[in-house]
Amino acid sequence: MQNRGKKSTLNFVSSSKDMSLNRLKCLRGEYFTNSCSLCVDICPLEAIYFRQKKMHINDSCQSCGGCIGICPTEAITIESFNIDNFCHNFISDGKNIISCEGQIPCIGVFDRYNLVLLSLRNKNEISISIKECNECEYSKNILEFFLEELKIANSFLSAINRTQISLLEREIKARREIFNRFVNILKGEKKEQISTNSNTPNKLLNLKNELIKLEENPKLNLLDYSLFGDKKVSSSCTGCDECVLFCPTNALFSNRDSSKYELFFESFRCIECGICEDICKRGAIEKNSTLYLEDLEKKKMLFGAEFIVCSECKCGFLSKDKKGVCSLCQEAKIATKDMFKLASEL
Repeated sequence: MQNRGKKSTLNFVSSSKDMSLNRLKCLRGEYFTNSCSLCVDICPLEAIYFRQKKMHINDSCQSCGGCIGICPTEAITIESFNIDNFCHNFISDGKNIISCEGQIPCIGVFDRYNLVLLSLRNKNEISISIKECNECEYSKNILEFFLEELKIANSFLSAINRTQISLLEREIKARREIFNRFVNILKGEKKEQISTNSNTPNKLLNLKNELIKLEENPKLNLLDYSLFGDKKVSSSCTGCDECVLFCPTNALFSNRDSSKYELFFESFRCIECGICEDICKRGAIEKNSTLYLEDLEKKKMLFGAEFIVCSECKCGFLSKDKKGVCSLCQEAKIATKDMFKLASEL
């Protein structure tokens, strides 16, 4: 039986105007002790906040969209804009210049994944205008985030011999006029919605589908560009499946039957949130140091063991080396080895 974790279908959403935050996708909702606050930190109006340890959006939100790209799980959405639809239509229309003048709400909707994806799918060189950011009342922190994401994206594009994305500066209109024009354009258009039922963010799936087509540089280490993550598991794994249950993107999943247990990992789904490492009581999960481009789509078995009966407590347990005593009994034997010795013997 395969287990990828159980997700509730209840719609726990906090919204303001046309911005929505899905708490079922939010890392703070997925794992209680997770400390992600990227959207809170980047919001120029402090519209995103915590209440009773849950994320909320208040009425001060202006739907600028600057928090969309920074969210690793795509938990934040804007009704009037869909990043997948934009990328699809931008490429289909043969355009090569992006600005928030009627096209996008804010350059903050882009992260490294979408930038690389745009460049791989577009035959022409892409330019993105940041002149608007210098005059925008909402650009606090957002421009810094975007420039860092663009730097990472261009570094990766250079490594795979693809055209890098350039920056463009030009005169623009007032920010509020631009945003109103953008919303009016989108309200008058009916575009095909591109979506998925997977817990894995669309941007990871879309980028993976493009990268597996590449033939050059198969030994490129993707971990050098912070695009995906890779894990390894030690023999101390007990098969508790807590990492599977709490993985927000289904990168970890397991197969279990009456005789064996197998833990699998798919790197292209990993966002390096660290939840699996933090929740493992045995400390069995660690980051890997390499992830080659040629291995991106491969399903990797991190751990495999058979169920056997402990010769001491007679309970079933997972054994990778088929030893007859479970780890709990081994630890108990060590802890109590001096219990019945006389004081003179110690």
